[in-house]
Amino acid sequence: MNEKIKEYKIDNIVMGILSAVVGVILVIFPGTTLRMIGYLVSAALFLMGIVSIIIYMRRKTEDNFMKNDFLKGLVAITLGVCTILKVEVVISLLPLILGIIIIISGCSKLQETIDMARVKSPSWLILLIAAIINIALGVLVVCNPFDTMKLLVTIIGIGMIFGGVTDVFITLHIAKKMGGKDKDIIDVDYEEKL
Repeated sequence: MNEKIKEYKIDNIVMGILSAVVGVILVIFPGTTLRMIGYLVSAALFLMGIVSIIIYMRRKTEDNFMKNDFLKGLVAITLGVCTILKVEVVISLLPLILGIIIIISGCSKLQETIDMARVKSPSWLILLIAAIINIALGVLVVCNPFDTMKLLVTIIGIGMIFGGVTDVFITLHIAKKMGGKDKDIIDVDYEEKL
């Protein structure tokens, strides 16, 4: 159980940090061309792929069954390479792709919110608000009602920062809760044996 919590933490925290870093770059340099954003997305996919493969390789063989980290890693690396090779195609689809990624991040938080509500965690409402904001930012990017590309890039950056930072905090919160539950289970087992 503790090993699964540790894997969950590492995976989500690394992805959250990568998302936030790309977001910060976009907010600081909103005049960045879509071509540069395409290269940043490519680099992020490549790094995510490497992280997934490293997680797979470091895990015990018996724990790798029913896990797709190696496949996810290969797909991410392949997408990263394709992004560089077909950057013009990616550029035309980039706002849509990044908006969908931000929405997926929000939907993931929504699932975690439901899980927290089901175990009666008092913080589920805060998680729900974060999920709604995340999804709203993603929808805003996909709809793209902005007059200038600079403003669109800034909103994409804000969405990625918000998604990444909240992913890290929610992951740490859930891991803490899961760790506590795990400890309670161990304590109950120990008391029963006595």
